[in-house]
Amino acid sequence: MTRSGAIYRDLIQSLNLVKDENRIKKKAIEISSQMDLKIGSATMLKNWSTCKPIYAIQIACEMLRVQFDRRCLLKSANTTEQDYYSSLSYIKKALGISSLIDFESLASRFGCPKLIPYAENMLEIFKEEWCKELSAASKRGIDWNGDIYKIAVFWCCCKNVGGQDRVSQDQLIGLQDFSTSRTEFQRTVKLVEKYCKTYISELKSQIKKGDLTITFIKSSPSKRKYVNDDYDYETGKERLKKCVVTQEDTDDELLDIIETRNKGSYTETKLYKDYLVWRKEIFGKIEAQLKMMMIDEQD
Repeated sequence: MTRSGAIYRDLIQSLNLVKDENRIKKKAIEISSQMDLKIGSATMLKNWSTCKPIYAIQIACEMLRVQFDRRCLLKSANTTEQDYYSSLSYIKKALGISSLIDFESLASRFGCPKLIPYAENMLEIFKEEWCKELSAASKRGIDWNGDIYKIAVFWCCCKNVGGQDRVSQDQLIGLQDFSTSRTEFQRTVKLVEKYCKTYISELKSQIKKGDLTITFIKSSPSKRKYVNDDYDYETGKERLKKCVVTQEDTDDELLDIIETRNKGSYTETKLYKDYLVWRKEIFGKIEAQLKMMMIDEQD
């Protein structure tokens, strides 16, 4: 076994991912090769030679949808949390790895489809108000497609409409596809709160008056499987090898509602009707995505 192969093996074993060792190592080596091609020696990144295989392992796990212990990797990197995630973000951009996080996926995960338009409005207000105080150069340096702005806005919405019992900062920071430090996340949240102060006050007022109600539907563990066995570096898209979604997955999320209501009446509630609208939209988007994938494969 080569020295690099031994490093990957030891890292994977330290994460207790022995059963997935072969596919993680294969993907990590592929990612490492892409780093060599597109980043090179990366002298601007701290502890590059030490951290490079660690970054490759994390990106590989994220692509393969394998759960892993981030704290263990960070400890192995022997660098600060801020430097680690800043470098990881730089690497992903250099490799053209696109994000899978948006308001729809966050709302689906935490069971709050009605929150989506309010989060979208808040993000637009944040962009407009913050940019008023920035120079032209500073504006050009902002990556509005970055996950941190979307997730910070989503968190601000959740905690101001009464969703803090269903969503926490730790859950958001720990999202598998999200790479940032707690310090950076909290700094961004403060920016959103500062520049969206008026909008947040309006939301709170609507909630207090009863003009706005955002319900967080408690969901049971999902049976959906997304296995990303490959990544197309030319198009910047993950190739989904397997995507299984069943009607049972979304129906499970109604379990807690059904148990608390009479079977003959719960279907008439506003909560259930909102859920049906949300479910229809989600299945529509999934169906459209699968059709696009089939067209791409035919081409």
